Amino acid sequence: ISLMLLDIKMPSMHGDDFIRYIRKKGTQVPIIVISGYLTPKVLEVLLEYEVRKVVTKPFKIKRIASEISSVIEGQA
Repeated sequence: ISLMLLDIKMPSMHGDDFIRYIRKKGTQVPIIVISGYLTPKVLEVLLEYEVRKVVTKPFKIKRIASEISSVIEGQA
């Protein structure tokens, strides 16, 4: 996996809980979070677990494409 796009509000598990889970398992894949529900507590978790980018809703496709490119190119 080169990159993970992840929303915070998901039906079974919130995105911030999922990030905690995968990071504790040792997964270091870059993550871009997309959300319309960013609270200070969630932002703290995103910083703590080294999320690469945060994109707030609503957004334009060009913005997501640009963020994806910058993260992928930054890995090379």
